[in-house]
Amino acid sequence: MLFAEKMEKFTSLVNLATNYLPADLQTELNAFIDSATQRKNLGLDYSVVAFAGGTGAGKSSLFNAVSQQNLAQVTPIRPTTSVPMAISASEATDILDWLDIKQRHVVAEFAQSFSGLKSEEKLVLLDLPDIDSTNMQNQEIAKFLTQRVDVLVWVLDPQKYADAVLHEDYLRNMRAHAEVTLIVLNQCDTLGSERAQVLNDVARVVRESGIDADIIPTSAVTGEGISELRTAITKIVNQREVAYRRLIADLFAFATRIETTLPDDFANFTAQISKTDMQELGIAVADSAGVKEIAQVCADSYTYHGKKQTGWIVSRLLLKNKIDPLRRFKLGSVKNENLQSAAPDVDLVVSNVQPEAHAQVRLAASTTNLVRKYGEQMPTKWGNTVATKLEETVSDTVDIAHSQITTLEPAYMRTPFSWKIFNFLQGILLLSAIVGGVWIALLNLADFITLKLPDPPVYGIFSLPLLLLVGGILGGWLIALLFRPLIRFGAGRRYKRVRSALTKRVQKVVATNIIVPLETELNKYQQFIKLLSNIRS
Repeated sequence: MLFAEKMEKFTSLVNLATNYLPADLQTELNAFIDSATQRKNLGLDYSVVAFAGGTGAGKSSLFNAVSQQNLAQVTPIRPTTSVPMAISASEATDILDWLDIKQRHVVAEFAQSFSGLKSEEKLVLLDLPDIDSTNMQNQEIAKFLTQRVDVLVWVLDPQKYADAVLHEDYLRNMRAHAEVTLIVLNQCDTLGSERAQVLNDVARVVRESGIDADIIPTSAVTGEGISELRTAITKIVNQREVAYRRLIADLFAFATRIETTLPDDFANFTAQISKTDMQELGIAVADSAGVKEIAQVCADSYTYHGKKQTGWIVSRLLLKNKIDPLRRFKLGSVKNENLQSAAPDVDLVVSNVQPEAHAQVRLAASTTNLVRKYGEQMPTKWGNTVATKLEETVSDTVDIAHSQITTLEPAYMRTPFSWKIFNFLQGILLLSAIVGGVWIALLNLADFITLKLPDPPVYGIFSLPLLLLVGGILGGWLIALLFRPLIRFGAGRRYKRVRSALTKRVQKVVATNIIVPLETELNKYQQFIKLLSNIRS
């Protein structure tokens, strides 16, 4: 059933948008769902047709003429209907109770004048209070009933057919109700030569209110148009499920009102967050959690150990007064300065790392970018809610991410095997320099005490002891000098490797704690748009 399907979608739509739409509209939507459910439960046994209009339009006279019963009070003194009245060919207790109609008339033969009516006993006519009554209670009753009846016959006064109350408060809000709406210009017998001009102008005013309907000229005095009005009512009532047609029109009207609360390009909304946005947010969260600083500490530690294992002996002595940078940040599980000694399954715990101040600024900018890109495509209240949740989630995620990145696997800390080779070579060169130095010292001592020692081998103009001494010192210094750019290069690679690995860790946290909840909320809104489109189709 078309109505049941649309009503189910409409209910889902309203539930999705709870707390996100304007409060007054949300109240109306909930009230309509309750009312429509009640009307559905009452079934299709009766079709309720109401005569509505302003003071002095002649509703009651027309009601009497159409029903061929003199039931509605007609008075020349302030013509105002204050109590709604019903006429039907059979008891319509349930639906009239629902409409809260107290004044009821059952006239078995009244519907016989509706030629071609399929179910004469199922027709109910109502005469409503004036929509512009000076009595506010009467206005409220009229408004209540115009929202609940199945078919509306709007009775216009030749003198007040352009009345603002009628068009602004009613007709403009019923543009979707053309199938269940009739427009009558009553008292046409008073128009005279201006008749055609007035009818054309009435048609224009009604069209400007958004309703495309023919104007039926009537006169309760002369009987003009009464038969045509009965025929028009019969045609509408004979349509299958006329009550549901009214409710579907209400659904469409509410959907149109909801659309006015949405951004202009809401139909182009996408709930899929781009990879670029995800990566940008992941990097921003990572930097705010201290990934760059930890990566830099690891790179500095690499440089420290590189100099310590391949550096010149003199520079190594200077390094004795320095400690591994990781120690400054409380290296937890590994107590030995030599990271190579860490077992493969032992993690390195880094703490006391403080991210740079600009990281928070970049994170705020990245968060703002997401809010602007996705939140601004949503209704203001919905978008603000998403923005608030996102900001809170981002803050919590930074703390979670920080706890995830302060533990480092030793694999990120291992030093190149070549360092051991060159460390051994530096040891050989040191030994060479010591041997050369001691040899020269012994030769000088022997000369001093006139002790004859064998002359050392000579290569060119340099003796072997001198070559050993100078070669050991210069060789160690040159190796250290040559290794400096290699160490810098390796430190750079270590920085990139650690930062990349930790950022990937953070991005998993971001995906779980930010992206998934955010996309869930965006998918909720996209489902809302899809339901809205289906209701309007």
